[in-house]
Amino acid sequence: MKTKRFANKLILSTVLSALLIVAFLIMGFQSALASSSVRIPAEWEPHAATWIQWPVHWDEMRLRPNLAAIIDALQEYEPVYILVNKNNQISDVKNYLQNRGIPLTNLSFYVIPHNWAWMRDNGPVYAVDSSGHFVQDWEFDGWGGWGKPFGKDNKVPIEVAELLGLPLVQYDLIVERGNLEFNGNDTLITNWAVQTLRNPDVTMAEQEQIFKDAFGVTDVVWLLHGPSDDPTGGHVDGIARFINASTVVVNRFVDQDDPDAWVYEEAADIVEAAGFNVLRLDIPGYVTYKRATFYCDYANWYVANDVVVMTGFNVTEWDNAAKQTVEGYFPDRDVIVVETLQLWKDGGGVHCVTNDQPDPSVTL
Repeated sequence: MKTKRFANKLILSTVLSALLIVAFLIMGFQSALASSSVRIPAEWEPHAATWIQWPVHWDEMRLRPNLAAIIDALQEYEPVYILVNKNNQISDVKNYLQNRGIPLTNLSFYVIPHNWAWMRDNGPVYAVDSSGHFVQDWEFDGWGGWGKPFGKDNKVPIEVAELLGLPLVQYDLIVERGNLEFNGNDTLITNWAVQTLRNPDVTMAEQEQIFKDAFGVTDVVWLLHGPSDDPTGGHVDGIARFINASTVVVNRFVDQDDPDAWVYEEAADIVEAAGFNVLRLDIPGYVTYKRATFYCDYANWYVANDVVVMTGFNVTEWDNAAKQTVEGYFPDRDVIVVETLQLWKDGGGVHCVTNDQPDPSVTL
């Protein structure tokens, strides 16, 4: 009898162990499935086009020369889609570009009402799953409300999805794409300093889970602070940038006594602690333009098909040194520096006014 009871217990124990193993395998499979069921392509993957919102707000007219130069640099490498507010503005933009000697060979124009030119932040986030590409529409509140009006900007992803015939998934969280840096694989880098300003009632843990579910990432690397004069609060695209799935470039002040130098040192430490290779890109100093003084941040580049377009500050020595460094990051791409002093004075660089649409060939 004792032997029989022991045998029964042994059988029961074996069955329970087997069930536990199966359960863990199922959980692991489900976890892997969840993390790989959607993906945000990395910026360096093939593009269908670059999207740009042409400046229409009266306060942004001065940005047009910088935007024109960016368009000119990009259209040799990939199509550029330009948004205007009204049909009659299309001819105005064409005339403006042609008068500056810029051909219209690879440009398309679409009427989608918008408020500002910073399409990186209010534009679509393009994602891919097993069914194909779709558009994610996150809430946009004009960088915490100071960029009013912003109602048209908030609707741009909806309009773009309809124009392209792509499915649309909407989220309630306020997110600016300039604060999202993806490696195209399993990781997002973002800045809590921005996210908590936009969503003060949503905890870091809650936002992290939203990001993991929406973007299919398994890891979210949180930066914690932004430079003191950044009007966005510290977008990640001015601090840390992926150049491949395992390597991140983080800015570094040459003058380590600069009051903001610690922000970038902290960011480098956080990224390195997360397991990534970290390279440093120099912030060589400050320039003064139209009575405004600001530091030269070369990390706000934009990676397009076969080219990297960089923000330039019209200081030959510094621009050339940064160009040479970035050429080392992207040896198979041309690197073009575009003078963007007015753009930077108003709050951003090349990356901030471009929005990349992945090519249909990019898959899960």
